[in-house]
Amino acid sequence: MKKPYIGVSGVTRREEADYLLQRVPSGTDYILQLGVQMSGGTLRGELNNYPNQFPVREIVSDIFPAHSRAFNVIHYHSGSRNPEKLLADLEEVVEVGGNRLHGIQLNMVWPSPEAVFMFKRRHPCRQIILQLNREAIELVSNSPARAAMLVARYENTLDYVLFDPSAGTGLGFDPEEARGYLNALRPLDIGLGVAGGLGQGALGNVALLMKESPALSMDAQKRLQDGAGRLSLSKSVLYLGEAFALSEQASL
Repeated sequence: MKKPYIGVSGVTRREEADYLLQRVPSGTDYILQLGVQMSGGTLRGELNNYPNQFPVREIVSDIFPAHSRAFNVIHYHSGSRNPEKLLADLEEVVEVGGNRLHGIQLNMVWPSPEAVFMFKRRHPCRQIILQLNREAIELVSNSPARAAMLVARYENTLDYVLFDPSAGTGLGFDPEEARGYLNALRPLDIGLGVAGGLGQGALGNVALLMKESPALSMDAQKRLQDGAGRLSLSKSVLYLGEAFALSEQASL
């Protein structure tokens, strides 16, 4: 089974990554996902409209530390429906991420299974997280069973599926809706996680789901930002404290 993770998305500096890793308690079964945002534009070397959240490509590899508790992930945002272009983009993401990159989160709507399969065959050690965002959910008519059928088309190339209808907007998720998707996906023997509106004092929905899914991963972004859209280390530390405590309780 894949190691469950607690994620902080929006890391833009190595100092942030090192500081957050110091907050991982010893003895936990969870790893810390350090999420770096990347768009098609920043992949091409362009400046993003949100520079406090999307670092320039030249510094991305230096953000990731070599640490046994770090799960270094690039969250790649793309609307490409062309399998060849997606495969080429993912190859470039790996190059930009460097040798300490552990995985890529696909922040897109049902990307080409063929492209993902080819990428995984070339890079079997790179883990792949598929974001199940609101648009992806609506394309399967809000049906957990249909979502599970589409996930199965990826033929074991996915390591995790993240139920994330918020997609970085900070909106909370419905735990009953999430439970339906988690139950439908569980037979696929894949790592499962949730995101949406999570942060310090806002993990109640995760606590409800962990009663049935004690190894559930989670990721937070919007509620960890300051007024300028930068990652707030103080907010992140409070969130991590509660999240690791929750994971410990769920494992008892």
